[in-house]
Amino acid sequence: SDPGTAMRGGIRGGAEEGRRRRGEEDEVKEGAMATRQEIKSSARWSMNMPLAAAVFLFLALPVDPTRAPRHIPKFAFDKDESPVNIPLILKVILVDLGPGAEPPPFRLDKDEFERLLFQTMPEHQPRCAETGEKLHVAFEIFYDVIHASHADSSSLARVIKSSMRRTERFETHPTPAGAKKEVDGEEEAESKAVPVYDVIVEGDVQSELERIYEANSKSAKYDDSLHLHGKGVYSILILNMDKQAIAPDDVAHSRQASAHSLGSSYIYRYKMSHDSASGSDAFLTRSRFVVLDLASGPCLFGSSHSGEGTVTVNSLPRRYDVKWKETEEEKKGMIGSQLQRRSLRFQAELAQVVTSSIQYVFAPDVQFDELDFSEKLLVPILIFRNHRMYDPLEPGSPFSLDVAKIEQQIKSLAMPGQEVEIVTGLQSLLEHERIAMALNHAMRTDTVHESKHGRYLVRQKNYIDSTLLFRALAESSDYLASGLIAASPVLSQRFFPDFESEEEMHKQQKSRRWALGTRILPVFVFSLEEEWREDVLLFDNWLPYAASKDVVAVIQSGHSDSPVPFFSGSSYITMSLQNPTSNILAGVGAAIGGLMPMDQRFSSLHKKLESNYLWSHGFTPFGPFANSTGYGKIAIDHTLTNNYISRIGAAVKRVNDALLRMDDFADKLLFDPLGDGVEAKRRMTWLDRLQRKQQQEGELPLSYETVSKLHKDVLALEDMLSKGAEEMYNLDAKKTHDLSDDIFARASAFHAHAIRSLAAAERAYDCCSLKHDIIPRVRWNPLLRAFLLGFIAVCLVILVAFLNPPQRRRVKPVVR
Repeated sequence: SDPGTAMRGGIRGGAEEGRRRRGEEDEVKEGAMATRQEIKSSARWSMNMPLAAAVFLFLALPVDPTRAPRHIPKFAFDKDESPVNIPLILKVILVDLGPGAEPPPFRLDKDEFERLLFQTMPEHQPRCAETGEKLHVAFEIFYDVIHASHADSSSLARVIKSSMRRTERFETHPTPAGAKKEVDGEEEAESKAVPVYDVIVEGDVQSELERIYEANSKSAKYDDSLHLHGKGVYSILILNMDKQAIAPDDVAHSRQASAHSLGSSYIYRYKMSHDSASGSDAFLTRSRFVVLDLASGPCLFGSSHSGEGTVTVNSLPRRYDVKWKETEEEKKGMIGSQLQRRSLRFQAELAQVVTSSIQYVFAPDVQFDELDFSEKLLVPILIFRNHRMYDPLEPGSPFSLDVAKIEQQIKSLAMPGQEVEIVTGLQSLLEHERIAMALNHAMRTDTVHESKHGRYLVRQKNYIDSTLLFRALAESSDYLASGLIAASPVLSQRFFPDFESEEEMHKQQKSRRWALGTRILPVFVFSLEEEWREDVLLFDNWLPYAASKDVVAVIQSGHSDSPVPFFSGSSYITMSLQNPTSNILAGVGAAIGGLMPMDQRFSSLHKKLESNYLWSHGFTPFGPFANSTGYGKIAIDHTLTNNYISRIGAAVKRVNDALLRMDDFADKLLFDPLGDGVEAKRRMTWLDRLQRKQQQEGELPLSYETVSKLHKDVLALEDMLSKGAEEMYNLDAKKTHDLSDDIFARASAFHAHAIRSLAAAERAYDCCSLKHDIIPRVRWNPLLRAFLLGFIAVCLVILVAFLNPPQRRRVKPVVR
């Protein structure tokens, strides 16, 4: 079927599904008669359950009046059954992967590859890294695979060739595990050390990639159905560059490089700028697309502490891998052609790379559970130094903070109408002994035991436990620490007040006069210069920054090339800790926007964060492989999406709490556990029971009209949740923010009104005692059971007789 038709049907189906579920969810699962009727029905119609077992369950299964009532909507409890669906359109732009691509397995049919992507990952439901739970939203992914024109490919090749800069490094071509090295002439080409060239993305390459992205994003497959105008479309550019066509002049004119081995005579990689710490084959851009080059590298990088997430030769389906070439047995005709098998393998590996970009880049997890809803954001940047060598707030030095840049980037993450204010301060760490004690208390030591040349050596590495540091700062007696951390909830009070009535809520909501409060997010920059310390002091994530929902901490030092436990190629990664601007942006982005580093996601299988450094390079402030002093458009979009998801989650939690309180009230005062309503011809909801009690006993503290109105409010919230996904298509910050604002305000008003009504009703019953009367059982019940047992016996006799018919005597033939 047409994906556009499916998408339109999915949008309309959200509200229809909500209306359809209301009729089913208006009833409860209590009542002995209702329970037994269900079991009798299942025993009658089930073809998989034997009759005797079904009747045994009917006779033996006890009545359970505490089962979850069906009048509660599923969205309040079940995140898997009915999440809010947010569409995500991913355009896959293929460059040099058409009919004439080399090697032959790389010749992709766009329709076939698009179907494979739909089958591989039709939807994705992210998680919260803080709690590990699934979010209340699911991204419904729609793929659009296209081929870039030959003119775009030729133009990009010229730009990449002109942007190559030779480095002083020489590296060998790594061989994939289990692969044989090919011999060109008398020596193995892959074993030679070849020069490494850097392709600087900032400048001409970025402009050319932007041009190709814009040219192929003007007309999308789903524009007519969604009217996106290109705003909500993400893209991944997959390049298959010819190394002979883009070879630098010094390599192309080299006598050692023949036309056959030109591709293996040099290595090129991408760097965002000249001072980037590492090069890569894939990177994030400033715009809403990422780039993957199958011909570059291969680049090897990752963490030296563990092999998890390390990018190796086998991480990508690389163009110059020998497994894509025709074998000698195929050339000699000894075996049939294996081209189809290699083509299917390439499509599978490439589809896996595309799905990883969705999990880590386009629809990543959220860092924290509930984000901020405040009207004003105050970010005090406090610098505590133990030296007088330089002033980080004085401009013009390598150690100077770019305060204007920080303020500009934080404002880009702010919600519509949210005020952002940055204040700075310079303090001496020696004058704040409580903060110094908290820092010293959080220091830990990691030991590594290794054997070198027959000697057993122990190497120590100091680090700061961020969890201990944040707790020690919050519990210290220094106002600049605990005072600022505790000031945020005091100033904000309640982000949304409790409304006495729905009319008051609509009145204040229309005028926007309620006070949303002020949030304070302190950023502590520890500028440390300790000559006696040989190693560099980092946090427990082995990075110079750490963040929580309430505070951000950053390390600054005078080291320009500080080694960190990460590697790239044959050397370790170094970071400059002189200017902490990018580290502050990374921490603040995680705290206020819930942004995750592009190399981490929560694994539901291992119940912990897992790493994949394939997408860790590019325009992002999250280190150590990137150090940009700014956020890309993808990160800004994620801030809007995360705030929407956070408000939806907070609203659902409030509705969940109110409904559970209402159900507890019904179990205590409305339900009769000894059989009230059992003999009714239909199931009775607790709304029906409340109405009947009101008719029998007169006016009750909790009226039927009040509860009925609360029930309608829940259904209205369900409709608003289904409409919320439509605004996420266009990435309209204002409309999405206002809608999530309305949903959260209505949920808060519903929660407050329900709690007040239940509390008033319970206070009215404080003087009373609860008494249950026994309902006599029906006298013909034993006769019914005897009849059923006799019927079972007859059925068993007939079944045994049918399965074991009498054997006929057969006359043996006489052989003469």
